[in-house]
Amino acid sequence: MCGIAGGWSERPDPARLERALEAMRHRGPDSGGSFVSKRGFLGARRLAILDVERGGQPVFNEDRSVAAVLNGEIYNFDILRRELQGHALTSDCDTDVLPHLWEEFGVDMFARLRGMFAIAILDTRRGELVLARDRLGKKPLFFTSDRDGLAFASDLRGLRPLLASEPALSRDAVFDFLSLGYVPGSILEGIDALPPGEWARFDGRALARGRFLGGAPAPSIIMKRKWEEVLDGRSPIPEHSALLGRIALVYCLRSAGSLSAHRGL
Repeated sequence: MCGIAGGWSERPDPARLERALEAMRHRGPDSGGSFVSKRGFLGARRLAILDVERGGQPVFNEDRSVAAVLNGEIYNFDILRRELQGHALTSDCDTDVLPHLWEEFGVDMFARLRGMFAIAILDTRRGELVLARDRLGKKPLFFTSDRDGLAFASDLRGLRPLLASEPALSRDAVFDFLSLGYVPGSILEGIDALPPGEWARFDGRALARGRFLGGAPAPSIIMKRKWEEVLDGRSPIPEHSALLGRIALVYCLRSAGSLSAHRGL
């Protein structure tokens, strides 16, 4: 779990961004980083799993005109790396492919991703801030926007320092909670949760939104990859390998049980 935050403003305030990231330290205790341009700004608190030493965020393209932050995991990043011939990637972390994919494909890049993710990309050359959330909505991403700017964060605690005033409790959200048992969006007035499988792009004047296609990988494919990571020692975190090993073992035993039952053994 990591935490990302940022936004777009005529006068970005680095101190507010740092307060937002500090409010999400519990999401990413290992490291933090931020980037502030003339109008756009973003940052991340990181829980380090892949490439612990070199995988800090934000990550950039070659001329640092595109910055990206990620909460989650891109399962097929190693395949995407091989498609980025001619680009200089600086780490073995999944986040590193994002600014280069943006250069190549724009918003179409999100359909190429397989994983659970909340992503923010700041393109200072085009003057755009782009958000995206995975197809199943595994990773949260809250935002608010108007004609003057945009602010986003992984949780409401991180979003509040970026707001000009304290938002009121949403009556609709209270009704949703009492009737459904959960809140589909945000519990605060004027704050939206980016829906699963959608992207949002802000250019300083208007917010454009769209959906991206492309199926999520089957659970068996994901588990096979995790199992291979454990066997070849790619996971740099001992606890990570131990946990994945236990999960893979349970999966294999359950698969064997299903096969035996199918064969009448």
